[in-house]
Formats: sequence, C-alpha cells, structure tokens
Amino acid sequence: MVDEVGRKLYLIFDTQHERGLEKMKDAMWKVDPSYGVRYRDPRDAQQ
Repeated sequence: MVDEVGRKLYLIFDTQHERGLEKMKDAMWKVDPSYGVRYRDPRDAQQ
C-alpha cells in the first residue's frame, strides 16, 4: 500500500493460532465495520 504522499505502508500479520487470526480480523473490521474497504492501495483505481 502507498499513502497519499507516496510513503510505502506494510501490513504484516503472522500467526499459527486460529484465535490470533480471529483477533486480527476483529481489529481490521473495527476500522470500517460497514464495508471493510479501508485497507487498499489509494493509487489503484481498480479496487
């Protein structure tokens, strides 16, 4: 991902535990509970 001023952004998640994955998904949906679309590359018009 790249922010509005061109800085590279990385979202890295790593776990082998099922509960850890559930917690990560919960955290991501809290950012945008309606659509879940805030994690995207702003320079990619095809999203």
